[in-house]
Amino acid sequence: MNKRLFLCMSVMLLFVIFLAAQVIPASVTADTLPDDYSYGYDSIETPTTVNLNVTIQVNGGTNSPADCTVHVVDSLSNPVSGSPATGSSSYTFSLIPGSYTVSQDSLTGYDTMIDGSPGYSESITLTSDGDSVLIVNNAIVIPPNPHITVAKTGNTASLPYGGGSVTYTYTVTNDGNVPLYIDSIVDDTIPTFGSSNYVSGDNSNPGILDPNESWVYTATAAISATVKNTVTVNSSYLSSESSATHEPITTDRTPLEPVSASFIVTVAPPPVTESGGGGDGLNVGTPETVSVPETPQVTTPQVPETPKVTTPQVPPTVVTPEPVVVPVVTPKMPNTGVDPVYPVVGWPVVAGICLAVLFIVMAAKRKGMFSSCK
Repeated sequence: MNKRLFLCMSVMLLFVIFLAAQVIPASVTADTLPDDYSYGYDSIETPTTVNLNVTIQVNGGTNSPADCTVHVVDSLSNPVSGSPATGSSSYTFSLIPGSYTVSQDSLTGYDTMIDGSPGYSESITLTSDGDSVLIVNNAIVIPPNPHITVAKTGNTASLPYGGGSVTYTYTVTNDGNVPLYIDSIVDDTIPTFGSSNYVSGDNSNPGILDPNESWVYTATAAISATVKNTVTVNSSYLSSESSATHEPITTDRTPLEPVSASFIVTVAPPPVTESGGGGDGLNVGTPETVSVPETPQVTTPQVPETPKVTTPQVPPTVVTPEPVVVPVVTPKMPNTGVDPVYPVVGWPVVAGICLAVLFIVMAAKRKGMFSSCK
């Protein structure tokens, strides 16, 4: 590039910057502009603010408008000046027209409406005329559910013969959702028992049995025989309630069904004692051993024994074996029609044979026939 041309362009640029600095101010704000400043533009004016009024109502219950907390945010969810607000029944916010959201923190036990719409928040469009918002909190009415219970215990459930003293403890509990009034409490075996026997438990509203509250009573009685005694409680409640906190709006009472509880104490029977020689056989003052008659023994008559029959012993029979007779079969003779004649051998024949044998033996001995046998 030619040096002369570059120098000319630089001079021209510096001249343009100088002219611009003379025409356009360094900064333009509503505070720095004079009243008649125009330079060809419309005059700039400060935006106008309007009021947003918020009113709070609380109907029923124990809360007040001062217990409520109000929030106001713009369209970008940024809190406006003065939000959140609490401790009063009405608030005023200075805002420029635009879109906003008004809300209130939830209040336990109440239904909330903003400008007639249920809920805890409401979107509004704030115009140049301003606007007002009404927040109403109505206490929730809970149907009454009265209920009461009673329990009875004793420091002992058994006593020795002769009896002793027993301390009873009575516990009356409100397990419903409305306050109750104890109209009477009685024990059928202790005539002096009543409200004066109260010990503890009435911690909130004096004389009123509040929900989830228990009252304790005690009484001591002398017991000489086995006894079952019963406590009965009569109570009532206010007929109407105005809110979740059960604030009464009428003095009419409705009685509840009586409730009862029993406890049995057993006393041991008198000891068994021996007769002292007169009276009914029981000497309570000086215990003695009572002779209990023995149970008579039942004797079963003896049945005579059945005589034993002795069977005479039979000597063993000696069985002599019979000689076995082997039949000798004699060949049959031819049948001639004549009976055969059998020779008869008698004792003479036998004797003769014996003599013959003896004679032969003696003869042989004489001849020395037996000596060769030794």
